[in-house]
Amino acid sequence: MNNDQFCALVSLTSLRAPAAIDAARRVLVEGAQASMAAKEAGISRQQLSNALAVLRQAHALALRVFAWRRLKSSVKYRPRAGGSTRSPAN
Repeated sequence: MNNDQFCALVSLTSLRAPAAIDAARRVLVEGAQASMAAKEAGISRQQLSNALAVLRQAHALALRVFAWRRLKSSVKYRPRAGGSTRSPAN
């Protein structure tokens, strides 16, 4: 993940703690070890783990949305042959 992608991902979350965001950036962008990143940022490993979990969930959701949008844009709407596009009355 590059820094621009990381910043976009953070903006989709509720993360606001600068130290946790900085440590998460070091892990996800720079490839640092989580324990070292947490220590250097002055936060616990659990705080970093929580921030990484939030970011990974947001990343997974963003990937699903992107895949869904690509699928939706590749499918053309075709009405059924001989049928109405309206749903039957109940």
